Amino acid sequence: MSFIITMYVREGIVMASDSRLTLTAQQQQQDGKQTVQVAVGQSDSNYKTFLAPHDIGVSIYGAAEIKGVPIAGYIESFIDERLSGDPTSVDGVPQKLLEYFGQFQPAPDTQFHVAGYKEEGGQKDQQVWHVSVAQNKVSRLNPPGKQGASWAAKAIYSLA
Repeated sequence: MSFIITMYVREGIVMASDSRLTLTAQQQQQDGKQTVQVAVGQSDSNYKTFLAPHDIGVSIYGAAEIKGVPIAGYIESFIDERLSGDPTSVDGVPQKLLEYFGQFQPAPDTQFHVAGYKEEGGQKDQQVWHVSVAQNKVSRLNPPGKQGASWAAKAIYSLA
């Protein structure tokens, strides 16, 4: 289970996430129902919120691994390969995330919040985006000039 929250108020943006990594096993029954067999906390030091260049925040929830490799390493590689040295603004990062994580087959059931500021006409526009890799979808969470919060939680199960 992952839990992330992004608050956007006039004074700034706050992004937070839990740090628990849980290994969960489930079993498909003959009637099609799924039952959880065991859920074991593996670590309390898993990063789910990252700071990218240009003060862009990225938080993740959902699938925590790709082909058995923790997704945090992929996110750090994404930041190094696709965002470092590149003048990408906050509104360009969601599409880059879709392209980067969409290359995996099957696409991971991973979702992101992306937040930061885009400078336009001498003013900074606060932007918060939601990215769903499996649905190949990007949407803006905060209407321009509005304050609020967005949160998400999701449990993803995998066989142990």
